[in-house]
Amino acid sequence: MTCRTFWAVSILTALSAAMAADPPAPPTSPFGSFNFTFDQRPAAEQVALLSRLGYQGMACSGLSADLLRSFAEVPQVASGEFRVWAALWWVGPEQRQVDAAWLDDVLAGLHRLGASLWVVVDGTAAERPAAVTFLRAVADRAKPAGVPLVLYPHQGCTFDDAESALEVWQAMERPEVRLSIHLCHELKAGNENRLDEVVAKVAPLLTLASVSGASAELMHTGGWETAIMPLDRGTFDVRPFLKALAAHGYRGPMVLHTYGIMDPPEDHLARSMARWKALNSVQ
Repeated sequence: MTCRTFWAVSILTALSAAMAADPPAPPTSPFGSFNFTFDQRPAAEQVALLSRLGYQGMACSGLSADLLRSFAEVPQVASGEFRVWAALWWVGPEQRQVDAAWLDDVLAGLHRLGASLWVVVDGTAAERPAAVTFLRAVADRAKPAGVPLVLYPHQGCTFDDAESALEVWQAMERPEVRLSIHLCHELKAGNENRLDEVVAKVAPLLTLASVSGASAELMHTGGWETAIMPLDRGTFDVRPFLKALAAHGYRGPMVLHTYGIMDPPEDHLARSMARWKALNSVQ
C-alpha cells in the first residue's frame, strides 16, 4: 500500500466512523402559525402575511363553514402552495350535543382544505366521560367525511396535557383519532422536565405540535403571557422539546402558538421565523 493510498483509506474510515456516530439531522417539520393575533383580517391577507415571512401553513383559531370557504378561495391555498392544517373548535359544556347539520357543513369545508378538526373540550377532568361520549359522536361523523379528528389538550379543560389526552383517546376506542402536543400546556402541567418521556408515550398518535417561547421563571405562576411568547423571547430552552419530537419520529407540522401576543403580527411573526431558522441550523 502506498502512502497516498494509506491516507485515503484512513480518511474514508474516519469519515465513515464520524457519520455513524453523528447521523444527519432529521428532516425539519413544516413550520406554520396560529392566526390568533391577526384573525380579523381577510383570509387572503392572512395567507399573504405568513407566506411573505416564509411560513408554510397555518391553523385557524376559529371554526365556521364561511371561514373555511374564505380560505379555500385563496389561490395559494387552492393550489396547495400554502396549507391550512386545522381549525380549532372550542367546545363548551353547553355544546356537547352534536348539531349534525352544522358539523357536516364544517366537515365538508375542512375536507376541501385537507384540514383537521382540532377539538378542545372545556370542563373539568370529572367530566371526561361526557367528553368521551361527545367525541365519539364527532369522530363517527368526521371519519366518513374524510376529516382527521385531533384532540387538543388544554390547561383547565377535560384533558389538559398530552398524557391525559391519551387517556381520553383510549376511552374513545376510535383508533383513527389523533392527538396534538403543545409546549405551553405541557409547561403549565409541570412537565418541563419530562418532555422526552411524554413525547415517547404519545408519539405514534401525534400531529399538529405547537411551540412558543416561555419564561422559565414564571411559566407556572403567570398568565398565558409567560408561557406563550414569540420564539425569540423568554428564558425557557425549547430545544429539548424539539429534539424529543425529532428523536421519536415526529415529522408533522410545527405550529407557532401566538395566543395573547400583543406585538404587531408583522413584527413577532418575523422574529419567530428568524429564531426557528436559527434553531434548525444547529446540527
